[in-house]
Amino acid sequence: MPPFSRLFPSPPRLPIIGNYLQLGTLSHRSFQSLSQKYGPLMMLHLGQLPVLVVSSIHMAKEVMQTHGIVFANRPSTTLTKALFYGGKDIAFSSYGHTWRQKKKLCVNELLSQKRVQSVQFIREE
Repeated sequence: MPPFSRLFPSPPRLPIIGNYLQLGTLSHRSFQSLSQKYGPLMMLHLGQLPVLVVSSIHMAKEVMQTHGIVFANRPSTTLTKALFYGGKDIAFSSYGHTWRQKKKLCVNELLSQKRVQSVQFIREE
C-alpha cells in the first residue's frame, strides 16, 4: 500500500476488488454518500489502484492549483497499454514534453477557427 493512502480516510475495502461494490450503478450518488461520511478528501481503492476522491469545490481548487502536476498523469495499466497504443495516445500518455506537443497539435488542428466553423451545423442541430 502506498504511504500516501494512509493519509486520507477510506471506507473498508475487500481484497482484490477494493471499494468497487460500494459504488453502485449511480456512482455520483455513491461518491456523495461516501463523502458525507469520510469528508471532502477520501481514498478509494478501485481494484488495487488507490484513487484520491476530491468532492468539494474548495478542495478541488486547492489540489489542482497547488498540486496539479502530481495529478497530471493517468495510471498505466495493462488494459490501457493494450487498447491505446501502449499508452502513447494523448488520452493516456504521461505528462511531459511529448504530451504537451500532442496537446498543441490537437488544439491547433481540431480546435482551429476553421475546423470549428466546419462543424458548426452539427452543433446547431
